Parts: sequence; structure tokens; C-alpha cells
Amino acid sequence: MPKGFSNELRSKFDHKLDPKNRIAIPSEWAADSGCPILLLEAKKEGLTVIKALTQDKFQEYVTLIQESDKTPVIKDILIGKLYADCVETTINAQGKMLIPRKMCDRSELTGEVKLVGRGSYFEIWQPERYEEYERLELARLEEVNADFGIF
Repeated sequence: MPKGFSNELRSKFDHKLDPKNRIAIPSEWAADSGCPILLLEAKKEGLTVIKALTQDKFQEYVTLIQESDKTPVIKDILIGKLYADCVETTINAQGKMLIPRKMCDRSELTGEVKLVGRGSYFEIWQPERYEEYERLELARLEEVNADFGIF
């Protein structure tokens, strides 16, 4: 990861969106002021979430698409959409990150938000929506955990 974030983003945090649509980044994630973040609206299990990507994670997605077996036209569409839909923001001196109003509105982010570490990136959820996603995620884990025995 680029300088500014810890190498592994772990855990879940309850935070508040301030009146200017900013959230505080957990100190455990060691975010430096000026650290660039790319915000991408996504769907997981049909639920809207905002993925907060580092430049490295963004490039990993581009490479994943480029190395896929999709046709050149589909690859161009996917990569173009990725570039078009990402919004760059930074961590300010107070350790806060701005989320554009339109993203907040589409993701129904007001007041409380849930930040979820996903290793090399993190997600920003509306809390009730995350609870719904987590139920779906746990159901899927039950299907595959027998192979791994981790959870």
C-alpha cells in the first residue's frame, strides 16, 4: 500500500458522518494527512456500499480486468467504468475523509456509518444495510467454512 495506510485494514468501526459529509479514519489504520483514497460505489449481495481504495488496490482491479478472459471491448468498458466512477479524496490534517454528497445520498449515509476493514481496502456502509449484508455473508461462510475451519 502507498504510504499513509497500514498494510492490513482490520476490524469494524462505528463512526459518525459530520455535517460536511466527513468521517474520521480509525487511528488503528494509521492514515496520514494527504493520503489519497479512491471512492467507488459498489454492490455486494445487491446492497450499495462505498469501497475506499488505495491507489494500489485500484491498480489491482485494473490488472484483474486486463488479465481476465473477457473480450477487449468488455475489458475497455469495465476499466473505463472503473476510472469514470471513482472519486478521489484525501485524508485531511484532522484524520477525516470527505465523502461527496451524491455518494452519501445514493448509499443512504446519514449520521452513523460502519467502516469495515477488508485487508487492502475498507468499506463504508449504512449500518442497517451492513447488518443485512453481514447476515448474508455469514450464511455464505457456513457453506465454505467446513473446508477451512477458520470461523
